[in-house]
Amino acid sequence: MALVRVKGTFEKAVAAAGMALSVGLVVAALIAVGPTVAASSSSQPAPGKVKVELNFWNWWDTWRTDIMNDVIANFEKEYPWIEVNNLVQPWSGRESKVVTAFAAGTPPDILMATRAEVINLADQRLITPFTPFIKKYGLDLSIFFRSEIDAFRWEGEIWTLPFPTVSGNDDFYVYNRTLFEEAGLPANKPPRTWSELAAAGRKLTKKRPDGRIAQLGLRWTGPQFFPLLYSNNGTFLSSSLRTATFDSPEGADTLRYMVEYVKEVNGGVAGQDQVSRDAGGGWGDPFYRGMEAIFFENVSVFSAIQQKAPPGFSWGVGLMPYNDKNPKAKSTGIAGMRFGWGYVIPASLPKEKQEAAYLFVQYLTTRKEGSGYFALKMGRPSPVIDFNRDPEFLKINPNWGQVLLALETDVVFPAVPGFDKMYDTARAVIDQALAGQLAPETALKQGAEEVQKLLNKYWSTRKR
Repeated sequence: MALVRVKGTFEKAVAAAGMALSVGLVVAALIAVGPTVAASSSSQPAPGKVKVELNFWNWWDTWRTDIMNDVIANFEKEYPWIEVNNLVQPWSGRESKVVTAFAAGTPPDILMATRAEVINLADQRLITPFTPFIKKYGLDLSIFFRSEIDAFRWEGEIWTLPFPTVSGNDDFYVYNRTLFEEAGLPANKPPRTWSELAAAGRKLTKKRPDGRIAQLGLRWTGPQFFPLLYSNNGTFLSSSLRTATFDSPEGADTLRYMVEYVKEVNGGVAGQDQVSRDAGGGWGDPFYRGMEAIFFENVSVFSAIQQKAPPGFSWGVGLMPYNDKNPKAKSTGIAGMRFGWGYVIPASLPKEKQEAAYLFVQYLTTRKEGSGYFALKMGRPSPVIDFNRDPEFLKINPNWGQVLLALETDVVFPAVPGFDKMYDTARAVIDQALAGQLAPETALKQGAEEVQKLLNKYWSTRKR
């Protein structure tokens, strides 16, 4: 059954109360929202259905495989004529395996695909659009956070439904409340602006007698440039998707801010990298072990804190800081830049299988027994707004209200086929600037020129 929203949505509750609400009030407004109801639709089992078997490639491995098996079992009870084979795939060689399967004409009936793969496959017309099915089954797209569906639009069509979130990956940071208190910083007021963040980072950084960093305030790496750029009223591509726009005054201010901080406070990239080695070398280990106060990461950090941080670890969530010297700037996250998954259906699949495959994807991504159950088990947000109202989330994550506010700030990272290579190209020069190998202005100029070449190549060879 397709989900519909009832009067009193999360967005309305937050808008009515104002974005300046305390996290506690936001959570209260969230839980007070009216219930989600299910709309009757023609997706209910009908007599005389022909048995359909679907092979489902996905990467929900290890302990998550059992969760997916639960979802599939519940789906098959409701749709007894559809059998879904849960074929969990290895991560090694993942990208080449997907490309080879489509090139050989032997893709699975349903494929868990990254946002970049979805856009690329859609452009080649190798997958079928979801738009006709969405209309047929009356799916109300307003149940999703605003960026979740927009991230999978291409040429006027919607090509998949999202799970897990496309949002929540580049729009917040986590911080160690205990280290804040020890530094004389308010633990309940995380830095909101660039100036506040830099000042806090300096206070939180402690060095040994030999000059090495014993406690890192924060680190900057290439990926953070992009949400910081958007939080400075900048953009990566033009709205036409034909021009690279990050070599701009906003881009220069953003990269200079990062480069100056890394050089002056962390002693360069080498200084912040040394902290990682001292903590054991794993990504995030300095934060989990109390050696790094502020950590920019995606929603997977919530389960990592539970698994890796010591008992009693006190932490909070802050929104992406904005440039307080730019009156047009505001906290802005980016959705679908590096992460984001959907589930695609090959265009070569017989029509009756396509419809069955869509019904499973709709169930997985829009039903409480699907993404609602799965997201709660992982302690991560669901793309469906109302599912995040479950009070159990607040028990797992005391910062849940702040997390949902972060998702509300997201805009979709601009995408054309091959945008992942454009991102990699831009990130490479950002990393060089942070390492002191290129001046910020030079890095942006070189990066924009290379990205523009990729854009020109795509648009010049496009057949439609």
